[in-house]
Amino acid sequence: MSEDTAPFVSEINNLEEEYGIEFPDELRVKMVEAGIQLLAEDRGEEVPESLQRLNTLSGLNRIYGNLRDKVKELNEMIEGSAIEDLEDERQDRAESLLARIYMHDDILMFFILAQDFIEIYSIDVLNEELIEEDFRGTNETMKTLDRRMSQPVREHLLYRCGVIGHKLYKNMRSFRDHRNDLVHKKDFRQAFDFQDGVMLEVDKGMYSINELHYMLEGERFWSEEGE
Repeated sequence: MSEDTAPFVSEINNLEEEYGIEFPDELRVKMVEAGIQLLAEDRGEEVPESLQRLNTLSGLNRIYGNLRDKVKELNEMIEGSAIEDLEDERQDRAESLLARIYMHDDILMFFILAQDFIEIYSIDVLNEELIEEDFRGTNETMKTLDRRMSQPVREHLLYRCGVIGHKLYKNMRSFRDHRNDLVHKKDFRQAFDFQDGVMLEVDKGMYSINELHYMLEGERFWSEEGE
């Protein structure tokens, strides 16, 4: 718990004790975010970077939950409909089309935010794990890791230096490739199948962020059950 968040976490704990309730973890995060934002506005300051990151992570968590809900809702809509009577190939096309229409905004937002976060964390892990202490975090070091090094090179370096394992390396590369397809293709909805396949890649993004977060913070942002 950082000094920035300590007063707000303490207040939340007091509320729980006073009223005998327990706030869900995601609600606690939102309450802390709101408190920090109000404090920063009162002081005329920017929200600390640590809180900006927390806000992005909780936002990704909400998008992820929305996507899971939409997959479930989509399957319920299809079940018992005329789509199930189509031939296999036509059925697959119809299901994919519905999924693209129903999910594509959340999908695009998730891939953009998650990839940005993976790149930020990759830079921080490289800085912590491979840079000598005297040069760690300096302007020149961070400029090199950020502006002079592409994300494929960062991933390659993390893997070849033994900082990350093969599973994380593969997941980061796969997620990045699909993100690039989504962003750069004229019709990003044609990047891949928009139901089972896309959620597999979403899970890879969640896994990658979680593992990098663990390397930096000593704990995972999302529980094992949520991976």
